[in-house]
Amino acid sequence: MATAAAAPATRWAREYETIYILRSDVDNAVAEKVVDRAKDVIARLDGTLTKLDNWGKRKLAYPIRKSNRGIFVYLKYVGYSDLVAELERNLRFSTKWCGSRPCYSPRTSTPPRSPSTPKRCSTCTSRKRKPP
Repeated sequence: MATAAAAPATRWAREYETIYILRSDVDNAVAEKVVDRAKDVIARLDGTLTKLDNWGKRKLAYPIRKSNRGIFVYLKYVGYSDLVAELERNLRFSTKWCGSRPCYSPRTSTPPRSPSTPKRCSTCTSRKRKPP
């Protein structure tokens, strides 16, 4: 009996947004190195950088590492889920990094769920939520 080769799993690229914050005492040369590092990570993992926007110095909502201001940089890119983890890991290597917030953009290239399929409740296995 011959066995059929397993079909490769289909991966869908999604659109992600990341805002990372650099310390306010960073000069432009260091900020450009961090941006170049992020671009390299995105390109290496088959992602596409769609938008890069430097928002400049802004006041933080709360102090991070004894700093009240930071340089905000916005990245919008298309890639796979492993790209987000690798980008976060590389940004943490930077000594001038304060923090970042990646998020999944709702606009995606994955196929939409058919409207006839009801959502499942996360706490039970039935299609409708059972009363407590």
